[in-house]
Amino acid sequence: MAQPKDVQALYELARQFTLLNLPADKKALTRKVELSGESFRGKREKRDAEYIFVVEDVENGFIAASSQVLAKNGIPKSPNYSFEVLKKERFSQELGIGFIHQILRLKVNEDGGTELGGLVVDRGYRRRPEKVGKIASLTRFAFIALNRERFEDDLHSEMAPPLTDEGRSEFWESLGRRFTGMPYKEADLLSQQNNNFIRSLFPEEDIYLCLLDSKARLVLGRVG
Repeated sequence: MAQPKDVQALYELARQFTLLNLPADKKALTRKVELSGESFRGKREKRDAEYIFVVEDVENGFIAASSQVLAKNGIPKSPNYSFEVLKKERFSQELGIGFIHQILRLKVNEDGGTELGGLVVDRGYRRRPEKVGKIASLTRFAFIALNRERFEDDLHSEMAPPLTDEGRSEFWESLGRRFTGMPYKEADLLSQQNNNFIRSLFPEEDIYLCLLDSKARLVLGRVG
């Protein structure tokens, strides 16, 4: 369980990565640690609860690894949005030709599951026999198993997309930015505060992948 005294160490860990669920921002981290503490103490409803776990090197006070659990990702006031990849067949009798297109369909989940996220390991502790990353990861499952009433039966994890050296998402540039006018990082940060703009601005109709930039299609489904 992350403590207020861990904020500085978490900040140093966060600086090594580009993760919005572990931002390199001391004020934001302080709020997240406070929310986590309230969640552990049972002062937060499932829909609002978030938990931060840390693995500490007690000899030097470093946070070697961290992981998180969002008790429920997807409620009516803050749905979980995703794109479902489907296939659609189109055929012309007159021309005698047809195509099988890949399409994207916006999916809105207002009764989501528990999200496992925020698993990060300090670069200095990777590939070491202590396997602190495995400890940080499995700790979440042990806590969930001991506190089943706090979590959903469905567990999932959202993976970060590939980013360029400038922090740009080719998929977002080709699709999301055209409907929101925002770069990826700005939109992702805003979505953590209020994601209703996604439903308001994104099309309800199917989106044909063949209309997207080739760079966007190449990174679809890949993990950063």
